[in-house]
Amino acid sequence: MSAQVFVAASAGPDEVLGKAQLIFGAFESGAVRLRVAELSRRSWVPKASAYRLAQELVQWGLLERLSRTAATRQS
Repeated sequence: MSAQVFVAASAGPDEVLGKAQLIFGAFESGAVRLRVAELSRRSWVPKASAYRLAQELVQWGLLERLSRTAATRQS
């Protein structure tokens, strides 16, 4: 049996992982805290999707929710 090899690749922006990648990209400018509206604007992910993805990323420990409307990227 041969071992499978996986390589990192970018997901398309219409896929869930692609949108998550865009969400993380919103923090690349050095921003530490972003409200959902700003997260949506910087990532080009619709606000409702950005909100849902941010909630899931918080559950996974990849984002931290600071208040009702702000999130910060975990380092």
